[in-house]
Amino acid sequence: MGWQFLGSVGLVVLVVTAGCGSLTDSPTETTTVTPAPVPTPSPSPEEPGGSLAPGLDASGVTDPGSLAQSHGEITDRTSYRMDRTSSVVHRFGNTTAESAVVRRLTYENASRYHLAADPYETVIDGRIQSLDDYEAYVDGDVAYRTWRTDDGRTVRENASAGERPAEADLVTVAIRRYLRLENETVSRIDVGDAPHYEVVGTRPTLPRYGALDSYRARAVVRSDGFVRSLNVTFTVRRNDERIDVRDNFTYRQVGAATVTEPEWVADDANESKRTDA
Repeated sequence: MGWQFLGSVGLVVLVVTAGCGSLTDSPTETTTVTPAPVPTPSPSPEEPGGSLAPGLDASGVTDPGSLAQSHGEITDRTSYRMDRTSSVVHRFGNTTAESAVVRRLTYENASRYHLAADPYETVIDGRIQSLDDYEAYVDGDVAYRTWRTDDGRTVRENASAGERPAEADLVTVAIRRYLRLENETVSRIDVGDAPHYEVVGTRPTLPRYGALDSYRARAVVRSDGFVRSLNVTFTVRRNDERIDVRDNFTYRQVGAATVTEPEWVADDANESKRTDA
């Protein structure tokens, strides 16, 4: 993750773009959301209708681990496109540093998926490197990777490990990390045919950051435990230091996503193409 340092004068503007294989959405998909309060008091989880989703009842998220497990089991057996955008703005004294990360995973199964990320840290030639405009495409037993360099683009091909990419588990980790909430509200919303619930809550502390100046998490949860979206913002203040964090995850094309071979895979004219050792 690269840092850009700015002076204290002027407006800080954060812009995230990607090169080859742009991560910016084409026409934005919209979802009509109509909140409706969940009736309270609700039955206990032991009574019929007590649980709205695994780890969720009318009071809020009761068990983030159970919700994360259900979400992981569902996403392991369906196709989808998952987008993540995250940013950190760190102000200390007269200096501001900012970083941003974009991920898009289009997933059919563990043997066929496409990842686009900017930037992306991974092991290349035996050492960890931060790569720009990184893409990975897995098709059966073969995996391809490409990224931008000062001389153009590098393309490499090697055997696929046949495993789910680490990015497939980003949301399950985020559920456990972000959805231990207080002061929660739960509302039923209209998203397709299945019941969905909007959960909004706060918390006073977060591991790694400690005490928080502000925190807001919003999740849209399907009744079977699939977390369709998760959006988190929080601020940390320590004397003259301030950290603003945003972390957003959104699923689209659930059950209907398909992976197509990127053009750069078939570009045999790329002189940088090589097989990893």
